[in-house]
Amino acid sequence: MASNEHQHQSVDDGPGPMYKEKWVQDLIQQLKDFVGANHSWLGLDVDKKQRVLDYACGNGTISEGLALVCPKTSFHGIDILSAQVTRYNTAAANLLGDDANRMVAIEGDLFNPSTTLEGPEWYGFDMAITSMALHHFTHPVDMLRLLAQRIKPGGTVVVADWLKDVPLPPRESAGEGGEKRKRKKPYHPVQNADPEEMEDIHGTKIWMGFTEESIKESMEIAGLKECEVRLHPELSKMPENLGGDQQIFYAKGVVS
Repeated sequence: MASNEHQHQSVDDGPGPMYKEKWVQDLIQQLKDFVGANHSWLGLDVDKKQRVLDYACGNGTISEGLALVCPKTSFHGIDILSAQVTRYNTAAANLLGDDANRMVAIEGDLFNPSTTLEGPEWYGFDMAITSMALHHFTHPVDMLRLLAQRIKPGGTVVVADWLKDVPLPPRESAGEGGEKRKRKKPYHPVQNADPEEMEDIHGTKIWMGFTEESIKESMEIAGLKECEVRLHPELSKMPENLGGDQQIFYAKGVVS
């Protein structure tokens, strides 16, 4: 498998100040509301004891959105940033109190797994989800494969990320110094998978989202079956310098 790099801040940093922005708080609430209302479609049963892997878990948004709806389910977060792990575990304590051991994160990287992550307790999950993170990975298909390896047969891998309805001509955007440059196209596992096509946003390289076709094809190449995509019913209000209103998608594939 090709090596992979999570195009994010250093492991000593964390996007703490960003969480104070209203548009980020609104986005977090959108994600929580959707996963809570669609837990069954995601692959969770409120009456069963299930296990969820929340990868690139951040501050715990997805686990928080599901933890109260699925009271028998345990949530296991992994993030490369120690600051995010702290936020996740703090959120668990605030949300669940004495039951906080049902929602716990550790620092880690599935591309370079520690001995801990090779333990049996980090396999056989009922669901894995990565939210607003897949566009940061140099090779998204490899990320999906690694998640699928952690899931029991019949379980699901879920992605929440930005939808970009291309083929449209790439937009022009102002680069440093005000010069015009072409906005890069969304990721596609066949047509646009060269890391050189990642966009540099304030020093962080990302893929410019996914199309419905590209996320489904990525999941299929990663070995997932019965791939489906749902769209968030409302657009996300983003600052103009980040592209304005955006559409979140939720994609699900089944592990065979």
